[in-house]
Amino acid sequence: MKEAVSVTGLEWVRGTQEPLAGSATIEVRQWEDVALLSRERFASDLQVMGLPRTLVAEGLSVRDRAASDVEAAIRSFWDNHPYRYEVTPPEVEEQVNLVYNSARFDAWQRLRDWWHGHETIVESRTPVELHLPLFVLSAPAEPGCSTAFTSEVEQERERGWSVSVMGNGLGGEGIRQVTVSSTLEADSGQCKLIYVPVTVTLETITITEDGVAPVRCHRIDIAGTETQQWTPVSLSLAADAVPPLGPFETTYPLAGDRTGTIATYKYEYKQTSAAKLKVSIKTQAVELGVTSEAKLQSSISLTFKLKSGIDYHLHRAGAGDGLMWA
Repeated sequence: MKEAVSVTGLEWVRGTQEPLAGSATIEVRQWEDVALLSRERFASDLQVMGLPRTLVAEGLSVRDRAASDVEAAIRSFWDNHPYRYEVTPPEVEEQVNLVYNSARFDAWQRLRDWWHGHETIVESRTPVELHLPLFVLSAPAEPGCSTAFTSEVEQERERGWSVSVMGNGLGGEGIRQVTVSSTLEADSGQCKLIYVPVTVTLETITITEDGVAPVRCHRIDIAGTETQQWTPVSLSLAADAVPPLGPFETTYPLAGDRTGTIATYKYEYKQTSAAKLKVSIKTQAVELGVTSEAKLQSSISLTFKLKSGIDYHLHRAGAGDGLMWA
C-alpha cells in the first residue's frame, strides 16, 4: 500500500490550463557526478538518509580520493606537456578533455563500487508530480488592458529557461532546457503562469551491510525524469491563487489623460537572479525537500496595452518570477 503524499510550497500553482507551444530537453546528472562536483552536497545527501556517521565519513573519504585523482590526472598532463598557453589551442583542449573524462569515469566507478558494497533494497517507489513555476504574466484590471509576449517578426525568438531540479539522498540532479515558442497574452485582470511539470520519485530504501544493523531511509530520486516529456504549460491562475506584489519596477503615469485611449508600450524583462524554489514532500513517516532553480536564458520582450485615465504601477511578482500590476 502506497503512503499518502502531500506537497507544500506550490499551493498557489492552480487554475485553468491553456494551450502553449514549447519544448524541453534534459540532462541528468547521476549522483556520482554530483558527488564529485560538490563535497558539501554529497555529505548532505548521505546525512539526509540517516546513515551512520562512520558510513558518511567512509563515503566522503572515497569521494575525496576520487576527486584528488581527477585533479592529479589533469596536473600530470600539464606537467608532461612541453608548452603553456594563454589560450589553449582546440587540439590540446581536446586532449585535456580526454584525460579529464577518463579520470572522471574512473572516479565515478570508484564511488559506485563503494556504494554497491552495501546492499540497497528498494521497498517502495511513489511518483510525485510537481508543477515548477517559470514566469508570471498579468494585466491590469482596467478594460482594454493586456500584457503579451511580443509577436512582431523582429522579436520572434524562443523564450527559454534552464531549470535545475535537485533530489536528495543520492537522487541525482536533472537539468532541463525549456523553451516557449508561442505568444502568450493576459487580458484585463488575468494572471497567467508558465510552469513545467516534473515527476520525481519518493523512494523508501533499506541499506544493509555485514555486521551492521540495517538502515531504513528515504530519498527523492531524479534519475527517472530523463524519460519524461517536460513540455511547459500555461495556467490561468485562480483568483485566490494570484501571487503577491514583489519589488517595484516602474510607473506608467496615465491619470492625466482622460480620453480613455489605449497606449502601447514595449518592455524588456530581465531576470535579476535565478528563481529558486524549495518544495517539501511529506508522508506520515518523513518530510524531504526538493530544490529547483530556474534561470532565464535571455531577456523577454513584452507588450503592454494600457487604457489612459489612471496610473499603473509595475512590480516584480512576489512568488516565482514575472510581473504584476497595482
